[in-house]
Amino acid sequence: MILFLLALLTTQSSPAPPYRSLDQANQLACQVLDDECLGREFALRKDADQGVRRASDAELGCQEGDRTCLSSAWKRVDDDNFSRLRAIVTARGWPPLKGEAAQGAWLIAQHANPSPGSASRAFRDMVLPMVLSEVGAGRLMPEDYARMVDRNALAQGDHQPFGTNRPCRDGRFDRSSIDTVDAVDQRRREIGMDILLWESLSLFDSLCEREAPSAAAQLLTAPSRPPSP
Repeated sequence: MILFLLALLTTQSSPAPPYRSLDQANQLACQVLDDECLGREFALRKDADQGVRRASDAELGCQEGDRTCLSSAWKRVDDDNFSRLRAIVTARGWPPLKGEAAQGAWLIAQHANPSPGSASRAFRDMVLPMVLSEVGAGRLMPEDYARMVDRNALAQGDHQPFGTNRPCRDGRFDRSSIDTVDAVDQRRREIGMDILLWESLSLFDSLCEREAPSAAAQLLTAPSRPPSP
């Protein structure tokens, strides 16, 4: 009985998986120039970033549909990750990470708030040339750079230069989010993207049509989770 109670207390006090990865990343206490250690750290930070977005409400300690609690959970992970990446970049520039760690660092920057005038937007603008350099070095993909540029553009009401986001309008891909398909595809070629927008339009339209809620569903259904950036 005593062993059962101890096991129960241990289970109840253990952090949820996304927080566990975050705690493990912080416990590494990596030096900003220790690339090997940073590789382990940012692989863990990637797990936290993706884990908090994929976890169930209960796994995050939230009641079902409690948007305030869910937003707080995302903020806990994103703020910690962003603060750490910004400190490293400020001290040494973008770290030359590979694989899961490289994606972890990129995800943190991509999920930072792109609203014009915000401190996180200033950081995004600062690291964009660094991300492009990482693409040139083969540590990130051209799509990673394009997605950061497009998210910034949409946040300030501009056309997305690379068309990597898929906004929908009336059950179709919103063509007003880009200038022209030809111009988008030219930019994609210039940075080395393999898939051109014209090749994806029918798929985008199909997905938008599938996701379009009926008028009745829009009235009856409220989102239960905060949107993913």
